[in-house]
Amino acid sequence: MTDILKQLKRLADPAYRKFITPSVATVPAEQVIGVRVPAIRRLATSLNGTPEAEAFLGQLPHSTLEENHLHAFLLEKKRDYEDFIQSATAFLPYVNNWATCDMMSNRVMCREPQKAITQAYAWMDREHPFTVRYGIKVLMDQYLDSLFSVSQAQRVADLRREEYYIVMMQAWYFATALAKQPKSIFPFFEQDILTEGVFKKAVSKSLDSYRIPAETKEALRRLRKERVKG
Repeated sequence: MTDILKQLKRLADPAYRKFITPSVATVPAEQVIGVRVPAIRRLATSLNGTPEAEAFLGQLPHSTLEENHLHAFLLEKKRDYEDFIQSATAFLPYVNNWATCDMMSNRVMCREPQKAITQAYAWMDREHPFTVRYGIKVLMDQYLDSLFSVSQAQRVADLRREEYYIVMMQAWYFATALAKQPKSIFPFFEQDILTEGVFKKAVSKSLDSYRIPAETKEALRRLRKERVKG
């Protein structure tokens, strides 16, 4: 057992382990230690830049959920774009749950928006579902404001994958995009561009959003009824 794994085990909270295990269903229960996320972030901060951390980042695959979380939090501390991309691309195929995928920040990619969009598309073209999910997350996090273009949304819509965690991220993307870019995104709902699964989940998320106005929600309800009838 590595020293870092020992440190994580010392931070274990049995009650939290019981609580969190069902929510990461893609991770075997025996691989969940039960460490709260703030504690893992603090450990990442204390390890950042040390030889121990660099050795840990080279030890893939990890054996526990919390080691994957720690790996993600160490990666997001990288400040060099190319270093982050290389390290994230090596790590993503080993990510086996939505929590690790969604918690890893991609802020360093903001420094190179043209390169970053190409990298996000490359991740979206991979077979591994959580790599695809992370690529969509980059678009959702960084390209729905001044850097937005309809072609980006089309790339997300064009994904024809049935994996639950990809469909849910596509839906999350379109619900968020509808709130930020309503004129450009509403036609994706209106013109049957989205797959059935993405449409249903995106409508549901949009109806739950406080950022989407009541009239848009009513239009979505009408579209949902029409789609059911069709």
